[in-house]
Amino acid sequence: MNKGILLVALGHPYYAHMAFNLAVGLKYQNPDIPICLAGKNGSLDQLTDEQRKLFKIKEIKDSEVKGKYGYDPYKFKLHLNKISPFEKTLFLDVDMIWSPTKYPIDLFNELDGKKVVTINRGELKCTEGKLKSGWVDLNEVKDIYGLETVYDISSELIYFEKGEESDKFFEVAQKVYNDNKMNVMNFGDGKPDEAYLMVSLGINKIKLNKFMPTYWQPYYFTKLHNREFMQSHYAISVGGAFIQTHVKKIYDSIADHYFNRMGIGKAPYQLIPKSRILKERKKI
Repeated sequence: MNKGILLVALGHPYYAHMAFNLAVGLKYQNPDIPICLAGKNGSLDQLTDEQRKLFKIKEIKDSEVKGKYGYDPYKFKLHLNKISPFEKTLFLDVDMIWSPTKYPIDLFNELDGKKVVTINRGELKCTEGKLKSGWVDLNEVKDIYGLETVYDISSELIYFEKGEESDKFFEVAQKVYNDNKMNVMNFGDGKPDEAYLMVSLGINKIKLNKFMPTYWQPYYFTKLHNREFMQSHYAISVGGAFIQTHVKKIYDSIADHYFNRMGIGKAPYQLIPKSRILKERKKI
């Protein structure tokens, strides 16, 4: 398959339900683009047979979620090139909703020909910059890997095209993870994949333009915005442990819109803050 969208749902059934919500919107906007949904150990069991028809289903391998630190639910992002069945892949975190004003094919066309692209807020000097996320000390990154700058990335959207350049990007990220030289903070039940992907971008000398296609109010923006502004992005991310009422209402109404348009009788999964249902996200 030439191009397609990759979603991954691991652990709590919350993620499988969110994946279906997202997929309904993606299919309404561009019904011909295939979607692969990968899971493991029954993480997709609560999806009905009818819901599964929206996807190509794939099983995540043990090696893609287990490693240096034992089980790590974020480690799979270091293996996306092996998980994806597509030549050109748009990976999306499942805790997003696609904008009704945008089309997935437009993003594919915008990124076509670029071997690796991640969301990023530009470059930071390792000696002067500081990651707001706190994933890792950038001075440590400079001392260990000799990088003068890094991209301040988020991994809820990653585009890549299969080939030597993208394979090396993911392989180096795995090596940085396994070498365990950096003091990377714990996040939920694992380690934040962005720390390793960020270093791999630098080691591989991959150049990126500033790229912020998704809206996530707690981090990207300092205040809430209206629906029109949020929908001016390709997708609205609701991946935080806590969700503002304003954002929840917009997410739920967009999901309702897609389900109604697609003729799905069952109501969409209503957005619930992760801190309420996932014990590992109570404080983050």
